Amino acid sequence: MSKLEALGIGEEEQIEMPEEIPEEREGRQPLVQPGVFTFKLPDDMSNVWGVFDSKKGKRIYASFNKENALTVHKSDPKYEGYFDGWVVNLLINNLEYPRGPERIEVADMTYLIKALEAKEEKKTKLTTNKAFAETLSKFAGGLFVAELTWNAYCNPNKDIYMNIRDDEGKVIKAEVQEGNVGCGASYNSYSRDPLKAIPVDGETGFFLERFEETEVHGEDYGCPAVLFCNARLGRFKWTDGE
Repeated sequence: MSKLEALGIGEEEQIEMPEEIPEEREGRQPLVQPGVFTFKLPDDMSNVWGVFDSKKGKRIYASFNKENALTVHKSDPKYEGYFDGWVVNLLINNLEYPRGPERIEVADMTYLIKALEAKEEKKTKLTTNKAFAETLSKFAGGLFVAELTWNAYCNPNKDIYMNIRDDEGKVIKAEVQEGNVGCGASYNSYSRDPLKAIPVDGETGFFLERFEETEVHGEDYGCPAVLFCNARLGRFKWTDGE
C-alpha cells in the first residue's frame, strides 16, 4: 500500500456523481416460522389488490409485501417475541374451495373477514368482489390471530430446480433443469408423516425454507428437486390485541 501523496492523483480526474444515490438492496428476509401469531394489516390497503381468472369467474387477492406490509404484531409464545415486527409476504384471495366433512366451499378471505367482524353486530354479505375488497379495507391497521403454516410442492407440470455443487459438495446455486419435471410430491409443516413433513434444521430446530427431496426420502429417491417453501394463513380468529 502507498501513502496518498505517493499515488500521484489530483483534481484532473473527474468522476460523475449521481444527484440521487439509490438505497442499497436489502438482503432477503427469511420466512416467519410456522406457528400461531397475532398479525397487523397494513394501515393503507389501497394498493394491495389484484384480480385473477378462475373456473368460478373473476376473483381478487390481497398481496402483502414490504410496501404493503402485513406484520407480526405478537409472536407465537414459543418464539419468545423473536418474530415481532417481521413482514409476512403472501397472498390472500377469495377463491372458494371445499372445507370440512360437508365440503362447503369457502375462501380464505371469507374466514379472515369473519374473524375481523366477529364483534360487529352487522355482518357483510360477501356476494361480490367489491364487497370483499371494501370490507377487508375497512379493517386497515387492524389485528387478527391466525395460524401460519408452510407448504412445498414438486409440480409435475414444471421443470424442477436442482442444487449445483462445487468440487467440495457445497451448494453454489439452484438451477432449472429443462425437461426434468417434478414428481408431484407435496410437503407441509404440520404433517405427522415423516415422508410428507418439511425437514427441520438440526441445529436451530427451525423448518428449512428450501430443501432437497432426498433430505426427506433418502439419497436413492428418484427426484433430485430442491423445493422452496411458501407461507399460508388459516384458522383466523378475532383478537383485542392483548
